[in-house]
Amino acid sequence: MWKDFVIGWRTAVRSPGYSAIVVVTVALAIGANTLLFSIANPMVARPLPFKNQDSLGWLRQTYGPARTPAGALSIADFLDLRSRSQSFSEVAAWTGGAGTVFGDGEPRRVSLARATTNLAGVWGLSPAAGRLFSSGEDSVGAAPVAVLSHRFWRELTDASPGIINQTINLDGEAVTVVGVMEPKIEFGGLGNIDIWMPLPL
Repeated sequence: MWKDFVIGWRTAVRSPGYSAIVVVTVALAIGANTLLFSIANPMVARPLPFKNQDSLGWLRQTYGPARTPAGALSIADFLDLRSRSQSFSEVAAWTGGAGTVFGDGEPRRVSLARATTNLAGVWGLSPAAGRLFSSGEDSVGAAPVAVLSHRFWRELTDASPGIINQTINLDGEAVTVVGVMEPKIEFGGLGNIDIWMPLPL
């Protein structure tokens, strides 16, 4: 190791320009990595804002011997899994979508998420205002209800609690706002969701 150090020192003394470029390059690489880690660490390494996060799993379909990803579960597969599973204490589902809110001013395009009524319980969520979904509200034909994301609640009503139990016009349908999601789940793709609604099963 000492010989390597001596050879390296002699080379550096003989070619100071090259040595300076190497030192600057290594310093920039270390600085860039430090910057990326400081940005990514809170987003990737921080604990997820869900209760019992170590026992949560994410299910996707695969097919063939290579187990190629085939996307999300169908409603029928979800219902089978929920009724027959012995490996999970509870199974919940949600899916994305879009809609349009009509009201005062221009119509507004919104990002929707439709979820089974037990999703909040599985994730351990509490409402910031009002309530979350009740059992039976994901039944076909049930009265349409919605839970606003905390961000959308602030944008739409300036965080007014008066929106609870009021209706909004979503895609031409009167939907009752029953609550507001807590802000802690607004990260990653979940941060883009404006309105949560029950997923009809």
